[in-house]
Amino acid sequence: MKYRGESQQNSSSPTIRRPPPPIGMMLMHGHEGHHGDSITRTRRVGRNRSRSISIIRALLLVIVVALFAFYVFLVSKISIPKESGVITASSNRDVILVGRNGTTDNTLIKADNLAQADDYGASRDNLKEELPILLLRLPDETNITKQELLLVQDDHDLNKITTEEVAGGKSTSDHLLSVPFFVYDEFLHNEELLNFTEMYHADAYDRMHKDGKYNTKVLDERNVTFEEYLNEFRYWKHAGDIHFVRSALEHPMRVFDPKQAKLFVVPALLTMDLVDRIYRYKETEKKTSQHMKRIERFLRDSPWFKRNNGNDHIVPIAYFRAQWISRYAPRLLRCNVVQMFEVDNDPNFVHADYIHERAMYKIFYVGSPCDMIAHDEKTQDFVFIGSLFNKHGQGNRFFRNRRDICNWLPNSTTYTHAVCGHGDKCMNLPRALVGFHARGDTISANRLFDTILSGTVPIFTLKPQYRSQPEWYDWSKLSYFADVENKTQFLSDIDEIMSNRTDIMVKTRNLLENKDLFDWQTNVPFDVYMYNLQVRLYPETRREGPSQYSALIMP
Repeated sequence: MKYRGESQQNSSSPTIRRPPPPIGMMLMHGHEGHHGDSITRTRRVGRNRSRSISIIRALLLVIVVALFAFYVFLVSKISIPKESGVITASSNRDVILVGRNGTTDNTLIKADNLAQADDYGASRDNLKEELPILLLRLPDETNITKQELLLVQDDHDLNKITTEEVAGGKSTSDHLLSVPFFVYDEFLHNEELLNFTEMYHADAYDRMHKDGKYNTKVLDERNVTFEEYLNEFRYWKHAGDIHFVRSALEHPMRVFDPKQAKLFVVPALLTMDLVDRIYRYKETEKKTSQHMKRIERFLRDSPWFKRNNGNDHIVPIAYFRAQWISRYAPRLLRCNVVQMFEVDNDPNFVHADYIHERAMYKIFYVGSPCDMIAHDEKTQDFVFIGSLFNKHGQGNRFFRNRRDICNWLPNSTTYTHAVCGHGDKCMNLPRALVGFHARGDTISANRLFDTILSGTVPIFTLKPQYRSQPEWYDWSKLSYFADVENKTQFLSDIDEIMSNRTDIMVKTRNLLENKDLFDWQTNVPFDVYMYNLQVRLYPETRREGPSQYSALIMP
């Protein structure tokens, strides 16, 4: 039997491996070679272990360098040069608006959940449940003392923000509202108050029945958000209340602590309930009455509503028939109201005991714009696009004004027009110098705002149409009038209008400079409504000097 390391005399015989003898024994018997092999093997293991440790250290160094590079990358992404955006700041809020979307710097960061927003340093007090959240860190160059994060619930209109000078964190933006206000955003997150999934399906069903298809798709039809509901009805003519709420959420004077607020916005969004009460009463009576009752309980329990009995609260309602509100939510009628009513205000929108103590402002229709063209590229004198008969094909008296316009002008003058009646709106409306605002079932129509937002000067055809709009517009700078109730007078008015092409050009320019006043896709209409309420309740805050809008009559 041989020890391992000795020569084998018989290769066919089995070898029994035993542990090596002690070193002293090997030295006595001449085993120096085997001892050398053991030392070599030990040294090799040591060298391998050292090499492994070196590799691990190198990997850790690479990871640290990569993490640092990633941190630098994030900082570079969220930093924004001073001249690339606007800063809107207020001493009574923690949220600061900075920058614009669509710049070459890609300044916005998207956080897909609240934990991720926390990682970016967002204040948890200001974070809401809407996802994703857009965040932007303030750069050092803005000279803001406290470094904060931009928190925006919706990036709509950020690309429209223009560059403004900033000094010491003070805003130079031209919003009129200067007192803080609070939005009861619990309405937007509590399904017991507003169930947008239910509202979406009921309201989109009506639109599908009318148009034959849904206008948009949502991510999850079982969980529809306020933003998705807004996008579905963004250009619906009665969506003024939805845009009022959207603008309130985005306005820089919004505060998140009701103790700091001087005004309060109630996002009741009752428009669809009122529509349903008129057109689908039997199917929706229970749903709409329950909705109004929940609003009533909410205001009943609100300490901020109780404080002034609703005097500093405002609610937008973009449809008719307020009598149902008085039946189920009478406290809502103690608020100031932005109401839908043609010609004169409807006193039913305010509780009888407060009719002389609350403001009643008219809400205007949501316009749907077409791409504008330059004034010198317009090819037609006038245009009217709309049905000449009502939806049942009957020539009722309300549509007679439309038919008269389209019959009188082509037969009595040489003025050019491409369409008077049915036609492609965006192919024809921007190409005309003037467009007729003719009544339909009601005195006013969203056609007026389609015309304005498409860069065409409107012609009012009935005096009461002016009284159907908010009282702070100077229509003499933006429009004409032609009396459609008398053919001779109408044709004379048109001749006078068309004889002065220079004046049409001036009014076109005025229209372009003031169009944001009529565009619900901006925040300007909301700002004007709220400023008028501010001056009514706090006259000492009245702004000195004119507004940037030449057609805006200041209170």
